[in-house]
Amino acid sequence: MPFDRQYFLSEQDLHRIHAASMEILRRGGLLFHHDRAVQLFKSNGFKTDGNKVFIAEEDVVKALESAPERFCLEGRNPSRSQWIGGDDFVFVPTYGPPFVVEADGRQRPGVMADYELALKLNHTSDVAGVTGFKYLAPADLRAADAYLDMLMASVTMSDKPFMGSTDDEQAARDTMDILKLIYGENISDRRLAVGLIN
Repeated sequence: MPFDRQYFLSEQDLHRIHAASMEILRRGGLLFHHDRAVQLFKSNGFKTDGNKVFIAEEDVVKALESAPERFCLEGRNPSRSQWIGGDDFVFVPTYGPPFVVEADGRQRPGVMADYELALKLNHTSDVAGVTGFKYLAPADLRAADAYLDMLMASVTMSDKPFMGSTDDEQAARDTMDILKLIYGENISDRRLAVGLIN
C-alpha cells in the first residue's frame, strides 16, 4: 500500500485494526436502541440478545460486497458533484461542536447565525467538497427541531453535495422529503445525500 496523505498506517496496522474490530463485533456486539433495527438483524439470521446484535466477519464482508465501490454524490450544481470511494476522498467540515471560539479566545454557545456563516465559508471553499451538517448545535433554537433550520440553510445557501440529518428516524425522513422537494419524487436511484451515523 503506498504511503500518502490518505494512508498513514502500515498494511500490518490496518490488519490489526480490522481483526480487533471484527472481534469486538463478534464477541461484544453492538447496541441498537431501535426495536425495528434489531428485528431486521434477527430476521436475517444474526444472533441477538435483547437490543444487542452480534456481527460476524462474513456478514461484514457480505455487506461490503453489496455496496458500490465508488459512487457520485450529486450536488444541485452538477459541476460540484463529488466522487466517493475508490481512490477518491472528499473533505467535509467539522460536525457537532456546541461552542464557538472567538478570535480573542473567548468561548460562547453557537447560534444559528454562526451555523449560516460556517455554511457560507464552506460553500466558498475550494477544499471542502460537501456541505456538512451540524457545524454546531445552535443554542438559540429548540433542540428537538433545530435540524430543520439547519437543513433549510444547507439546501438554500449552497449548491454543493448535501449532508442530511440522521438525528433520528424523523430527521432522516424529513431530509428525504426535502430532497424530493428539490429533485422530484423519483429519487430512489440517485445519490443525493450522505449522513453521519456513529
